[in-house]
Amino acid sequence: MKNRHLVAGVSTLFVVPNAALAAGMSPLFMALVWMGCAGAIALTWSRRGAPEGAFVDGAVDWRLLSTACAATLLLSLLGGSLHLLYTQDDWLMRDAVLSDLSGRSFPVVYHREGVDYLLRAPLGMYLLPGLVGRGAGDFAAHVALLVQNTFVVGAAAYVFASLAPARRGLFLALFFVFSGLDVVAQLKMIAAGGADSLWPPRDIEWWTPYFQYSSVVTQLFWAPNHAAPGWWLAALALLTARREFDIARLGVMTAAMALWSPLAIVAAPAFLIYFAARDRLRDLATLRLWLGVGVAALFAPVAMYLTIASGTVISTWLFQAPGFWPTYVMFLTLAIPQAYVVYKCRAEIDDAFKGLVVVAVGLLFLFPFYAFGPGNDLAMRGSIPSLAILAFAFNGLLTRFDWAGKRALGLLACVLVALGAATPLSEIARGLYYPRFAIGQCDLLTAALEMDPSGNPDNYVAPLADFPAWMLARAATVPIPVSEQRAPCWPDHPLPNEIHTPPTPRK
Repeated sequence: MKNRHLVAGVSTLFVVPNAALAAGMSPLFMALVWMGCAGAIALTWSRRGAPEGAFVDGAVDWRLLSTACAATLLLSLLGGSLHLLYTQDDWLMRDAVLSDLSGRSFPVVYHREGVDYLLRAPLGMYLLPGLVGRGAGDFAAHVALLVQNTFVVGAAAYVFASLAPARRGLFLALFFVFSGLDVVAQLKMIAAGGADSLWPPRDIEWWTPYFQYSSVVTQLFWAPNHAAPGWWLAALALLTARREFDIARLGVMTAAMALWSPLAIVAAPAFLIYFAARDRLRDLATLRLWLGVGVAALFAPVAMYLTIASGTVISTWLFQAPGFWPTYVMFLTLAIPQAYVVYKCRAEIDDAFKGLVVVAVGLLFLFPFYAFGPGNDLAMRGSIPSLAILAFAFNGLLTRFDWAGKRALGLLACVLVALGAATPLSEIARGLYYPRFAIGQCDLLTAALEMDPSGNPDNYVAPLADFPAWMLARAATVPIPVSEQRAPCWPDHPLPNEIHTPPTPRK
């Protein structure tokens, strides 16, 4: 099997959930999106006019792919997949979403205090495992989710390693430990009396009040629904930079991946503009590009579904916030210090990748200026593709570093790797140190209210009345009743009183 078949297969996994979502919507919605899915799959698999290259025309390196997937699987289990170990807080909501989709067909509606709410969220990661769960139960859905994510994320890591200039095994190891210098910021805060000690292990990445750039392991542990499309976008962008993937396909896949995470693909327009400018807009004269534009436009109903009532989600400009500029400078210094090494070694980066790396790093300088979503999801999730490309450039340099000519810079790079490793090690230690708990038995809205009874999770649900009639199917959907009087969603959770306090350690 050639790598182009692997790329097409993984891309198809990002397309198909759109068809599953559309199956529960109106006939018009379904027809448009299904045509878009058919066009995206046909365009992705077609050999007519498809770019050629050393990677896409090469045979799949099954050993490297297996290693990447095995590493992804191990890290996913350490992060709490299947609830075999302690599971991070974000999964309290995501488990509920998967449970709701396993228990009933889409659309899922909740009824609370006389109002119906529709599950309006990026559901791409959950829809296919939810179909498995509908026939085999919740745990089977979690197994299917783990298998799906292991393959998709592992395939992205495989592409990164395959494009690395040398020592692919070392590259993979360096990629999975890639992180900013969160431990330096935490030690500074501890010395000043402004933070708890590093043990028992805790999340050490929130050391500014405004933003966070997550390590690779943190992305896997907390947010694979964002990491998977973010990494795959980065992988496709790198292939496009080598002219082994084209702009038309990249644009179509961007549209399809929005259902997984619209925030993880916000970098895509900048990448597309860069590639168009690099080729002096020659692609604008090709039929293939406009065919791609037409196919991408057929995903518009999905984009509309994702943005219904999105104005209720928290958002604001941050550059006028108190203390922003000193925090911004310190944040970039410690969050992406690898950019300095990449800049100093820019002459050694493959010419095909240089422009893309500049665009990716430039975006990392821009994301902190605006906040969107609880916890500023724009910075955390929107940065994922750019961080992956920075990691690709930095780790690629380390695998063939010129120690004779740049020994001091090499030592600095090694220090960055060593200090950065504290973040993934802290995440892994927390999963091993704290006790596991069972998968929750509550629906999404009930779980959200148990965590925060002050209101509905606007990033997950929207009033059913806000959805236009043309978008919804006529068949009645029985809402899930939400009651203020309920049993605990996680009776054996180590945080019975307050989810966001340090859990009880194992004895």
